[in-house]
Amino acid sequence: MTSAPRSQRIIEANGPASTQVRSRMRTSSSGRDTGGSGERCCRLKGHPNHRGDAASAKARCGLHPLLANGESSPEQVFRSGPLVLVPRCPRGYRVRMPDVEEHLELWLEAGVIHDSDAQRIRAFERQHHAGSAQPSGERPGAIEALLYLGVVVVSVGVFALIEQRWPDLDSWARVMAIGVPTLLALALGAALHANDEPGLNRAGQLAWFVAVGLFAGFVAIFLNEYEPAGIGIEDNADGLLTVMSAAAGLGLILWVVSPAHPQVLALGAALFALGQAVGNWPDEFSQVLAGMLIFGFGAAGLALTEARMMRPRFSGRLVFAVLCAVGPYEAGFTDNGMVFELLVFAVGGALIAMGVVRASFTLLAVGVIASFVGLVTFIFEHFEESLGAPVALMISGGALIAGVLLLARLRSAEHIRRLR
Repeated sequence: MTSAPRSQRIIEANGPASTQVRSRMRTSSSGRDTGGSGERCCRLKGHPNHRGDAASAKARCGLHPLLANGESSPEQVFRSGPLVLVPRCPRGYRVRMPDVEEHLELWLEAGVIHDSDAQRIRAFERQHHAGSAQPSGERPGAIEALLYLGVVVVSVGVFALIEQRWPDLDSWARVMAIGVPTLLALALGAALHANDEPGLNRAGQLAWFVAVGLFAGFVAIFLNEYEPAGIGIEDNADGLLTVMSAAAGLGLILWVVSPAHPQVLALGAALFALGQAVGNWPDEFSQVLAGMLIFGFGAAGLALTEARMMRPRFSGRLVFAVLCAVGPYEAGFTDNGMVFELLVFAVGGALIAMGVVRASFTLLAVGVIASFVGLVTFIFEHFEESLGAPVALMISGGALIAGVLLLARLRSAEHIRRLR
């Protein structure tokens, strides 16, 4: 006996009452399936949330009326956002679906929507997510790989030129040696960003990522060669601060133009370097000043990420959570750094709690790792002489095992929570 196609099984899950089926697929602002899944719920007999008529069932489950006895059209759903088809049913079941196209094929096969509806949905998705993260399921191709290779080769060539021929170059030639590749990287990123091909778009994001580093080098060389307004690089805190501020500014501009993972990483790295430059401002390098400024950058970025103002969310959480933890950790390497060492534990605990509340494994992982590293450092800093290195290592290993078990437990709890 052959089983019916998946779409037919879904539509006929409650016998002839095929119109009682409800489906749902949510996509995030990046166009990806949030949670990587879709949810379906059938109004089965005896279901506590599905007693009574269709209207009351919808009210109890909080479901959007699409596919509920056929009284709504797809156009009524797609006006408010990208492919939001019915919120969850608590006792529904979840099936993983890799991308939007698979959903459309399923709905077309089931007769839920027509081909004209599918075309409008595709057009809406392309317009809504233009310039942001690409749809899932796109695999890198040969052209994209060659572009990556070209960007890397050009970058290596620039550094090789600096190492081998630098003493023989005049000031203007030194500036041009780094300035031209910087302009080329920016122009290449802009050209590829305007392309509709996802692979070329990703290559453009990588080119802009490299451009941030090249631009920092360009500003540094320009200041070193010409010292405008007396601002140089050697033994001059103003020069380093100018370089890192310029790099952070460019990184922020490129993120505004194209909010993608490479741009978030570039911005985070530039902000970290800017914190070090500010710490170098006093006569003697201040780890407290550098660390707490980095912590401030991380806290602000994480707040913007959770407010959905910083995208993509995954890289925003990862980068700025790391900055939140690294800042106090660096500030703790001072003579009176006990309070900052304890702040590392506070940050780790806050990230773990936020990860549980937000159902984010990224925040959980960063929080646990920060707590573990802070604990190991704290033990070796204050108790190595009294406990001895072997005991300190045993305690550190136990903390590592506890951290891994905690991560596994929290991840399982998050998975169960999403399935409900």
